[in-house]
Amino acid sequence: MNPEAPIDVAPEDNPTNEPEPDLLVLATPTREFRDFQPIEDELYARAGIIEYWVVEVAARRLIVHREPLEGLYRSVTAYGEEETVSPLASPECEFRALDAFEA
Repeated sequence: MNPEAPIDVAPEDNPTNEPEPDLLVLATPTREFRDFQPIEDELYARAGIIEYWVVEVAARRLIVHREPLEGLYRSVTAYGEEETVSPLASPECEFRALDAFEA
């Protein structure tokens, strides 16, 4: 799968939106997504993306959006530099927010 390919969002959003994520983390092996492109904040929630991470460079924090419902994320949590978070697709892996800012 090409991580730079546009995402096919909800049908009502398709005419005007083609978000291009920098990174995708999938719980299912990529071979099962050959004919599927995984689905930005409300756009992703409407498309059913269960988890969406944003790196806020200026604030040096990581914002994690989860639990999409009716086009909005019910859970939005900010993680400071020293905090860790695990992706839903790989809960055994921890990611420290500071790691997003190190060269």
